[in-house]
Amino acid sequence: MEKKTLVIGVIGADVHAIGNKILYHCFVEAGFNVINLGVMVSQEEYVEAAIESNADAILVSSLYGHGEIDCRGLRERCEEWGLRKLPKSISRMGAKKYTIICGGKYSSRETTF
Repeated sequence: MEKKTLVIGVIGADVHAIGNKILYHCFVEAGFNVINLGVMVSQEEYVEAAIESNADAILVSSLYGHGEIDCRGLRERCEEWGLRKLPKSISRMGAKKYTIICGGKYSSRETTF
């Protein structure tokens, strides 16, 4: 069975690296290929890495107070980069689906999508 590929990182000016490192190790141990972008990652960097690695999911995290703002427009950014028709959490690029998971202290479904 082919391993699924995940792109993970901490969005915006957030430098909370510990949770990101824990997630990285958990996903690797669970058998995923993980592209860890680290901290202070822009929306463009997430989308670019997902396209380049043919990722199955983008996982965005943030703990500082502006994380919700940093995630705003991620859906539109995906569409700008060619990930069209993104219904709430899944995008299609040809037959490829991208799942975007945003989490953290200040994230919400309303502002992310």
